[in-house]
Amino acid sequence: MMSWIGEAKELARALKIEVELLLHEELQKQTLRAIYLNPRLREITLHGGTALRMVYGSPRFSLDLDFTGKPSLDLPDLPRELISSIKPFEKPMNFNIGFTAKKILSNKHDFLRFNLIFIVAGMSKRFRIKVELLEKGFTRGVRREFSIKYPTPTVVYVKTKELSDILVDKVCAIAGRSYALPRNIYDVDFIVRKGGKLDPKHMEEEFGEWRETREGLRKAITLLERVDRKSILKEINLLLPESARIGLDDVNRSVGTTLEVLKEAMSILHG
Repeated sequence: MMSWIGEAKELARALKIEVELLLHEELQKQTLRAIYLNPRLREITLHGGTALRMVYGSPRFSLDLDFTGKPSLDLPDLPRELISSIKPFEKPMNFNIGFTAKKILSNKHDFLRFNLIFIVAGMSKRFRIKVELLEKGFTRGVRREFSIKYPTPTVVYVKTKELSDILVDKVCAIAGRSYALPRNIYDVDFIVRKGGKLDPKHMEEEFGEWRETREGLRKAITLLERVDRKSILKEINLLLPESARIGLDDVNRSVGTTLEVLKEAMSILHG
């Protein structure tokens, strides 16, 4: 029977994509299994690009795990709790796991960031999964069935956000940075094409909960209007299988869609 690493290598050749992306994604799945089978962790809500790919079918590979919510343990204890839940799968999956020092930031809410480090047998590269959690007492979410193949087939129920709420998160992320990353441009377009729309009430509730500002949103719109679209094309195609790779026409549509969403958000916030 072929190992999960061997299967990833074969699939990478078929998809014409870097095998590291597939291995990284499998390690993300192991992490999600550990979270959503652990009663102390499973109330946190997955969102961001990884939720779009694993739950909603986006072809774009996403490297991080982003969560919102309040686990039933103290925030500084979360990394070790998570690792203890992943540890039982080290031997059957042929990897070792650790984490780099956690960092907790505070604004209106506490924000935890740390990296899970996986050493996979036979691979020279260490795999780093950045985990971020914005601690909030209540987060809207839905449970979605999620299948994991290795080491034995398992179904878990991942708590994730609706597309409209992830769209609000994307607007907030762009405003917080004052510019739109290529992956956020791609994701906004994906959400809109899947039928996601801004919820004005939720937009007003969420905007400003971390570091996003109206001035940042204005700057992001200005920068996006003159963005180098060829650089977006190059960066996004590195994260897509060959069958889903895009052209400049797709980039132009994605930029246009993102501008429309950002301007709609600005209109909502200005009443």
